[in-house]
Amino acid sequence: MTHSRRAVGEAPSQLVIAPAWVTAEGAAAYTSLRPEFIKAAFRRGELPGYRHGHRTLRFKLADLDAWMSAAEVAASRARPDVPVPGILAGFRTNPSRRSRPS
Repeated sequence: MTHSRRAVGEAPSQLVIAPAWVTAEGAAAYTSLRPEFIKAAFRRGELPGYRHGHRTLRFKLADLDAWMSAAEVAASRARPDVPVPGILAGFRTNPSRRSRPS
């Protein structure tokens, strides 16, 4: 069994612990979404969070994980033959190719 030894005066290795609460920008980076989307989900009541002061929002990482898992389950239950309202409404595959009169 080997033991690691530190030199005299050497600082112990630091353990990096992720914060339990993050801001909307931190939540956006954690989930790979835009901060505006995170804030809108909070306002709609879809994402639990805490208002710190008048403007700053805080979110628990565990709540973000649960929210993303619930969205993943909902997406897996979606039927491919039923259009999702709001996502594909008014969407054209290639807007540069408009029909031109002959």
